[in-house]
Parts: sequence; C-alpha cells; structure tokens
Amino acid sequence: AVVALLRQPEYCSENTGSYQVVSELASQFDFTDVDGRRAPSIRSLQYLVPNFLLTDAKIADMPAWQRGLARRFRDEWTPDYL
Repeated sequence: AVVALLRQPEYCSENTGSYQVVSELASQFDFTDVDGRRAPSIRSLQYLVPNFLLTDAKIADMPAWQRGLARRFRDEWTPDYL
C-alpha cells in the first residue's frame, strides 16, 4: 500500500490528513495482499453483512424458517478469509 501511494505523489498531497480505506486503495491502485487476495471495503455489504447484520447471535434469534436462508445469504457474501 505504501509503495503504491508513494508512486502517486499527487494523490497523497490531495488526500493528506484524510482517512483512507486500504481495500479501496488496493482496487484503485491495483495491489493485493501478500497472498494475492483483496479484502472487501469496510463500507461494502460484503463486509457488513457477515460482521454486523447477520451474526450468529442474530441468526439464532430468527424464526426457524429464516435461519437457513440467512446463513446461506451470509455465507455467499462472506469471503473465505473473513
């Protein structure tokens, strides 16, 4: 991330002092983690659904007929590394 940003001095000067989401920078500047993957943005549903909206505790409180659907939906949206 740092190397990619250092290659873009105009981007750095325009965004100094602001918060940056590394996964969004990875998409913008085309870099990945050491294992070749790119995590979803913390602002994306792919991150929010499994971590906040459909947690195991919330699914357990759902009616039985909704639990399976909720788990399948969550699991389809969840990358393997989250």
